[in-house]
Order: sequence, then structure tokens, then C-alpha cells
Amino acid sequence: MTIFNSPKKPFVNKNGKIVVIEDDPDDQELFKYILSSLGLQNEILIFKNGLEAYTYLAETHDIPFIIFSDINMPVMNGFELRKKMQAYGKLSLLTVPFIFITTGDTEAEPLKNFLPYTQGIYSKPRTLPDFKKLVKEIIDFWKNKPDDAIFA
Repeated sequence: MTIFNSPKKPFVNKNGKIVVIEDDPDDQELFKYILSSLGLQNEILIFKNGLEAYTYLAETHDIPFIIFSDINMPVMNGFELRKKMQAYGKLSLLTVPFIFITTGDTEAEPLKNFLPYTQGIYSKPRTLPDFKKLVKEIIDFWKNKPDDAIFA
């Protein structure tokens, strides 16, 4: 039996995998292209729904660097995934930035309710340069965050 030991201080695993949860194949490819074009050394994992991502996160011993999740997906949507992660002991202890990136057709009320449980909720930009700029800004923020900074 493996016991999960949480760190004494929250930290971000800057060398960990980048997890992308996105059901649209075109957006999956867009994420891969953008993340690859940034020259990151992090491995990129793509899941097509929240259940696939949840299964991976619950079973792995790796701590990802960051999670980008769509909201509207089949099987298990982004809200359901985040709620389930927060309820499960090991996953609720992870200090992994969780970022929602959505097409914007999600109602405002559920978004407002999930703000305390994420590190960001963004609308997907309509152009490739704007999307790349957004992803780069998010990655740069978390890559440059001091290890001893308070995780919020």
C-alpha cells in the first residue's frame, strides 16, 4: 500500500506533466501545437473527458505541473471533475494549478461557484496568436512562481 505524503509547504511541480482535458480533437491539436511551440520540456498528456483524467490522476504517483480543462465535455465535465478531485483525499491534497479554458457558452453562475476551487477560468481566444499568448502567460506565471509562495 502506498501512502501519499503531502509536502509540508504547497509547491508547484514545475517539471511535471501538463495535463489537458479537452473533448474537441481540433482543440486538442491546438493545445499540443501551442505547448510544443513554447519549447517546454514538460510532457503533455491529453484526455478527452474528465473521467479519463480523473482515473489517471487517481492512479498516478506523478504530480502534474498544471491542468488545463475544458468545462463542457461528455462523460464527466470539467466541473464534475474538479468537484470529484476536491472530494478525494489524495487528489484534494495536490497543489496543481487547475485552469478552466472554455468556449464561453457556459453560464456565469456555475463559473462563479467554481472560482474558489480553481486558479483561473478563461475564455478560449478566437485566434491562434491570442490563444498562444494566453497559454504562454499562464505557463510563465506558474513557472516563475517562487516555490515558497502561498498557493492561491
